[in-house]
Amino acid sequence: LDHKKTSVMKNILLLSFFVTISTWAQKKHIIEVRAGERVSDLISRLEDKSILSKDAVEQILNENESLNLFDFAPIKGKGIIALEGIFVPGLYEFDNLTINPQNDDYILINSRIIINHLLEKAKYRFAYKKVTRGISFYELLTMASIVEKEDAFDTHANVIASVFWNRLKNNDRFSSCVTVEYILGYHRPFLLFSDLDKAAKSPYSTYHHRGIPPTPICFVTDYTIENTINSNETDFYFFVLDWVERVPYMSSDSK
Repeated sequence: LDHKKTSVMKNILLLSFFVTISTWAQKKHIIEVRAGERVSDLISRLEDKSILSKDAVEQILNENESLNLFDFAPIKGKGIIALEGIFVPGLYEFDNLTINPQNDDYILINSRIIINHLLEKAKYRFAYKKVTRGISFYELLTMASIVEKEDAFDTHANVIASVFWNRLKNNDRFSSCVTVEYILGYHRPFLLFSDLDKAAKSPYSTYHHRGIPPTPICFVTDYTIENTINSNETDFYFFVLDWVERVPYMSSDSK
């Protein structure tokens, strides 16, 4: 009888082991690339879930031949290509990721699967590189990323974009708070003078430097790209967001 109980227990433990392995191997994951996020935000979220890691992503990007398609994108720290503006916001389903603490390489394997898939899904945007309204497509992506962050209510991208087109036409500074927040790495309801001082030397600060920043500052939707290309024709030069009414107030006069 004891022998039978022991045998049953062994079978239960063995079954439990295989169920656990199956769960690690077969669990589906939905990964969201969020509009307005930076690549560091995406990595941080997935790192918290033990799905990928920053080091693994850097390793994969350095070895990834498919990045040749995106060779127009500048290289940032540690030789890593700027992925903001390249990854397309949306929900992506993966059924081949492994959350297996028994495998030391699972983070690297997952990271390779995710990065390669997101790059593959982004290729349609860059099938051709054309000049749009006098600027390159990558510069357009960068401007659209600023519009993406400024259009906090996702309702007025076309009219907000018109402000930046008007400023660009006059070779004026964009003076966009979201570019300074990109440098700081966090959001402020209102920028402080000390924030502007910290950002002064960065080419991303549109309070200090004219024209378009070096790279996009966030992931940007096709909706915002289209509205940036086909923005309203206005004489607006300024806008402020009303967080109560959830609308931007536009003006051609600083007063």
